[in-house]
Amino acid sequence: MKWFQSMLKSRVESMIKNILLLHVNTTYPFR
Repeated sequence: MKWFQSMLKSRVESMIKNILLLHVNTTYPFR
């Protein structure tokens, strides 16, 4: 079950990164 935990962790981390990037893009648009 360890691989499942690591997979879940990496998935959650990537999700958080995507959300943060989206938030930054909407707040400070790169233009």
